[in-house]
Amino acid sequence: MSEASRIETLKHLLDRKISPPEANIILSRFDFDSEPLVEVERSHILKLLMDFIEGFIDSKDVEDWADAVELRDDLFYDPQYEEDMKDIVHDLSNPILSGPLTNDKALEMISVLQRDI
Repeated sequence: MSEASRIETLKHLLDRKISPPEANIILSRFDFDSEPLVEVERSHILKLLMDFIEGFIDSKDVEDWADAVELRDDLFYDPQYEEDMKDIVHDLSNPILSGPLTNDKALEMISVLQRDI
């Protein structure tokens, strides 16, 4: 598979055009170690959290997405917000450690991501 296919799959994962399990199957065909190829934008996480609050997705969907994104070397974050974004993705992918996702917690995360917008 080509690097373009990898990039397209990563973008579809971030935009939730394909499910995390489907993305993981496709991405497993590539080496795990990679140069950063696709940016995780604040808008990806904001939309994920808003969809949760609005009831379009549930906490398991959020956790699955965050699990698929969290440790990928081929994804990178806006350096200005990298720390906050990584912390939020980590919390979303680890509800046993960080506690279950609630609307209030999602709203707190949204407020962190919307600073300086």
